[in-house]
Amino acid sequence: IDNFNSLKQKGNSEFLTTESQARWVACQRTFFSRRQYFPVYNLHRLPRGRRKMYMIVASSTFESIIMCCIVLNTVAMAMPVFPVLSDGYAASVETANIVFAMIFNVEAGLKLYVMRQQYFKDNWNVFDFVCVVATDVGLLFQLLGGVQLGPVFSALRLFRIARLFRLIRFAKGLNQLFMAFVFSLPKLANVALLLVLLLFLYSTLGVSLFGKVRASGMHNKQANFRSFYRAWITLLRASTGEAWNEIMHELGRDRFYFESIRGVHCVEDLRITADNFDEWERLGVIEDPIECGTATSSYVFFVTYMIIVGIVILNLFIAVIFEAFDESSKNEDGEVIQKCIESWGKYDPDYTMVVDRDTAMSFIDEVVGQLVRGRLIPHEDGERAGGNVLLHTMDLRYARRLQLKLTEDHRVTFFSAVTAVMRRLCIEGFGPMEQNMREIEHMEREAERGEVGGNKVYAALRRVQSMRHRNHDRMTAQLGQIPGPLMSLEEQIAAAKIQRRFKDLLVAKRQRGIPASSNDTHDSTTINRAAG
Repeated sequence: IDNFNSLKQKGNSEFLTTESQARWVACQRTFFSRRQYFPVYNLHRLPRGRRKMYMIVASSTFESIIMCCIVLNTVAMAMPVFPVLSDGYAASVETANIVFAMIFNVEAGLKLYVMRQQYFKDNWNVFDFVCVVATDVGLLFQLLGGVQLGPVFSALRLFRIARLFRLIRFAKGLNQLFMAFVFSLPKLANVALLLVLLLFLYSTLGVSLFGKVRASGMHNKQANFRSFYRAWITLLRASTGEAWNEIMHELGRDRFYFESIRGVHCVEDLRITADNFDEWERLGVIEDPIECGTATSSYVFFVTYMIIVGIVILNLFIAVIFEAFDESSKNEDGEVIQKCIESWGKYDPDYTMVVDRDTAMSFIDEVVGQLVRGRLIPHEDGERAGGNVLLHTMDLRYARRLQLKLTEDHRVTFFSAVTAVMRRLCIEGFGPMEQNMREIEHMEREAERGEVGGNKVYAALRRVQSMRHRNHDRMTAQLGQIPGPLMSLEEQIAAAKIQRRFKDLLVAKRQRGIPASSNDTHDSTTINRAAG
């Protein structure tokens, strides 16, 4: 892990590219891989009642009330005792559970009414719905009385307890720990496979070496190597550190120990053949072998096992989880996107997913300002006329950093605005701004030309770009809009500056008494077309 992190910090472009490039691709992948951004679009087209209901269920107050109900419901489920204190106590606890079940049913019903099929595109909503249905089924069987489900009913009650996991959604620190565990599962699976392989090898070797050793002390019916299954359980137990050294010493007991100290007979080399099988079986040796142990084999076997499995492998599990937690704590992609989603409703209350240019610029400044305070490059907002910022007064370098795309009617889509936020953070958030911008632009040019070579980050960028186009087309279809070509804000500002400069030259000529030539008029018309 330390070597990987050191190589990553060096920014070896052969396989990791630069930090700014990798982060730019990671941000886009996180954003465009989301199944849903908002549960409802075009609120102004919805019926008045449904629109008001959405404002209720989407409010932070509603979420806080539901969270309190989850906590209280958990407390209520922990209150039953045995034996029952009184009939009134048991009835009160059961009534509380029914009341909370009704509250969660109302919550699910309201969200289904507002969001319709979009409700099931959120994983937390699906989890809530399963908990609600399982709770209703359990209560139904309980009210019927005569139906005896036994373990099935207990399993249904577990779904009611599982609702406590919803608190992860609201607690940021707990959510970070939980997501770190989830992200580490693929790596943990690889380590677990390695552990299973080692357990298989040592179990097979243990049966061969110690399968006929006489039982003694901690080497008993619960911990022995008589079969592969029991050897597996014994080694798994030893890997936790429980009495492994005692089992090792018992398996190393020699003939002197058994005959001189314990007063029982043991055989140096117990051989079972077809000729002596009946005799050994009559003496009970087949069921309870009496071979002497070997200290060297036992010590080498268990010491190497505990070094490889008990120390290296099990600590590797911890290292993988630590690495995942470190990555999740440094990974701000999800936080950036969530902040954009939370702030978008302020500028687009009807969720039409498009805003005018000046509103989009304010949205970008607010989101970036909230995420990274005091670490960004200041920029000029430009002069205003009639409430709108004049294009020719805007900062062209700032527009180059944003790469904001506009529709034909000079409006900005949700995708373009959030992409501009992520791009600005990747360029200005850390390191030299100019260098970051050149690296990102170089990567985008190479990806557009298809010259990715063996660079996985470049190839990932091409996949992300295709995901962006698919998501944009799908959202425009949901909104009932016709997708059209997008224009670059940088090009519009550059054309406006050229146009303004040319007009200033014409005015200066007229003031000096120099008549405008036909070429000047022709150039002015061309520039006007270029500037839109």
